Amino acid sequence: MAGTGWVVYNRYFHQSAAPKTTQVAKTTRKSPARKTKAAASSSSSEKASSSSKSYNTQLYDEVQAAVNQTMGQIPGDNSVFVSASDELHLKHFVQNNRPQRAASIIKIFIMVTAFAKAKNGDLNLADTYTVTGADKVSGTGDMQNMPDGTTLSYRQVMDHMMEKSDNMAANVMIDYLGGLDVVNQEIKKLGFPDTVLERKMMDTDALAAGKDNMTSVQDLGDALTLINNGKLISKEADNQMMAIMKNNQNHEKLPAKITNATAIYNKTGEFGQYGVENDAAIIQGDRHIFVAVVMSQNGHSGEQIEAESNLGEKLSHILLDAN
Repeated sequence: MAGTGWVVYNRYFHQSAAPKTTQVAKTTRKSPARKTKAAASSSSSEKASSSSKSYNTQLYDEVQAAVNQTMGQIPGDNSVFVSASDELHLKHFVQNNRPQRAASIIKIFIMVTAFAKAKNGDLNLADTYTVTGADKVSGTGDMQNMPDGTTLSYRQVMDHMMEKSDNMAANVMIDYLGGLDVVNQEIKKLGFPDTVLERKMMDTDALAAGKDNMTSVQDLGDALTLINNGKLISKEADNQMMAIMKNNQNHEKLPAKITNATAIYNKTGEFGQYGVENDAAIIQGDRHIFVAVVMSQNGHSGEQIEAESNLGEKLSHILLDAN
């Protein structure tokens, strides 16, 4: 995977004032220190160097302008996270961070939980699952069309969940992991305070009761940064997660207009009922690599997708082609 790394963003680091055309909102919840050893080490490293680190303000301004020209021009609740590999000296860009409807992008955290529990010896992803009609739900994915009695390893189930955003696969994984509460405990233990799994996929009763799955661009951006660095679960597990995301089949948002990338690792989420179009991506080029996350809700799908694809294109030229 990528050889360059990031220092993990400190949520308490104050950003410079944004131009008047945008609004930078503060997260309402405090973030606990990450409990993984590697992440704690990375956080300590940033604290030690933050006062002396020289940021590329011109690059930051170019990222800000790209966001203003794209996501800043459409209605709705729009949040953005951008980070880049260390040699670019880009201060992490975070705009309007807040918990928003996750839609299928929550499947990133189901995957993360599975690898965390596998590393701890709580489960074995080589265990097999047998398809049953009781587990089938509608929406995206192929597993609902598999004959009852079909057997898959849980690793294969997770591949379906991430590559084709299979809703049945996500629900099967939630059950295998121990249920919603267990997944939420692991998410919090790993240090993602804005993320919560409140319902299974296609659970309309839970939605009617006001329950939904939530996350933020900060949580997603931090997760992808750590995964790329091999510092979230383990080097081996993080590389496996990168390989899974590389096979994701939905590239219609951030990656759609990118022509100068050598590899793309991403997961999207969309929920038409609430005007949600989300994408979280690691974009790798010949020399540099960056993470971009966009979350957009209460908007219009066509406008959101166009703005997100335009943002991805602009960021690729700004960051991948930087000297």
